[in-house]
Amino acid sequence: MRELYRAWHNGMQEMSEPFGLDNLERGKIRCFNFMEDIEDVRLDECIIMQSTGQTDNDKNVIFDGDIIQKRTQDGKPISPKGIVHIHWRDAQNGCGYNLGDGGSRTIIGNIYQNKEIAYYD
Repeated sequence: MRELYRAWHNGMQEMSEPFGLDNLERGKIRCFNFMEDIEDVRLDECIIMQSTGQTDNDKNVIFDGDIIQKRTQDGKPISPKGIVHIHWRDAQNGCGYNLGDGGSRTIIGNIYQNKEIAYYD
């Protein structure tokens, strides 16, 4: 899978479509797919999120900042309510994304557009 990113635009409160590094140019994101069809958006106006390189059960790419519902193979929630915010763990906690192995996972939102979802870090 190629490296994918997406961006949350703070001012417009919109999420971009996934894009590759080839869409970055001089501090701007080219051909940005916000609903208002702005072609160039400054990077300092956005929060950039990297793909984890993995997908959920519905084959949707999982990004940093996504909120997923995780269940064991027998259907039990892995954490309280089974809801987890995906983020990068530092070296102290074992570098990598907190996706875990096995079971099912479904994207149910993200931390920018779905602040009402209570999740476990």
